Amino acid sequence: MKRSSGILLNIFLILFGFTAVFFSFESNQKLLVSLLDDITGGEKEFVEMSYFMGDDLTYHNGRYFSWDGERISYLDQYSETLWSRTFLFDEPNLKIEGGRIAVFNKEGEIYVYNSEGKEIFTKDLEDKIFDARILDGDVGVHIKNDKGESIIVFGPDGTEKLRKEYSDEVPLGYWKGEKGELKFSVIETADGEILSNLYYENEQEPVYSVVDELILKTFSYGNGSIILTDEGIKLFKSNEIKWERDFPLIKDVAVDGTDIYVLYGDNLEVLDKTGQTIKKLTNPIEYKGLHNHGRYVIMYGNRDIEALRDGEIICSNSTGGRIKGLTSQFNDLIITMEEGISVMRIKDVEIKEQEDEQ
Repeated sequence: MKRSSGILLNIFLILFGFTAVFFSFESNQKLLVSLLDDITGGEKEFVEMSYFMGDDLTYHNGRYFSWDGERISYLDQYSETLWSRTFLFDEPNLKIEGGRIAVFNKEGEIYVYNSEGKEIFTKDLEDKIFDARILDGDVGVHIKNDKGESIIVFGPDGTEKLRKEYSDEVPLGYWKGEKGELKFSVIETADGEILSNLYYENEQEPVYSVVDELILKTFSYGNGSIILTDEGIKLFKSNEIKWERDFPLIKDVAVDGTDIYVLYGDNLEVLDKTGQTIKKLTNPIEYKGLHNHGRYVIMYGNRDIEALRDGEIICSNSTGGRIKGLTSQFNDLIITMEEGISVMRIKDVEIKEQEDEQ
């Protein structure tokens, strides 16, 4: 009997460990949300689950970080401080993503911590840090000096993984694709024209170049990529542009299956895989961004949010504060505002009414 109990315990621990690792990845969290969406139906609405008041807050797994310009604090759901760190150098800057924290200054110092407040690594780069960002556990640093500019990427333990140096070119941006590959947008001037180049991590030559447009970002799309520029979007596949569309005053793009959502001006268009418009909405108020949340695409403005599915508006809400950005953790939609953080869920109206009656 004891042996059987031990075997069952081991099986449980293995399954628990596998589940914890599986759902530690954001893509698997989105899969779970998608499956839950398929099970439930009916009219939907945004429901606020919790709210944290304060300036410069960042939500993380039911807790949140607070930054006052000198001190970073990690607090629980009852606003009790779990740990804090103070930085006494001039003009500190902060970046937080996925429980990884980077604090840096213009003099070249950068300190990286995990969500428990443990120092992971520090660097003194001896060059001006223009910007830093968290890249799925890695840390990217953009530095400038008299010789030009550089992008340095450090691994989770602080080991330098990659260094790109630019003397005649200017790095416009860099990011990680869904498969973890780094991508770089670099601009240069030639014969009075602006040339925008897209590089992949392990490629010495640009995979794509365009004149008089700025490459802002890429989005995975099937076996290809959607390239977002300041003029519109392009489908890049098999080392060539399959189609392209111009959109004036383009703001953001989101990919949901084969549907491509394009937010520009006062309009939202949904395109199919051939680049043809299958849905167009004219917004009565200004929206500024798009965010993928499970099987929904969230369109957000300064204070308003709308959830869309298959090109249709499912529900909407107006927040009490000015929206800075959106993230997702499982089925929680995290709305970061200038005045605080609102944690919302998209729920079935009928189910909520039944819960209220009980």
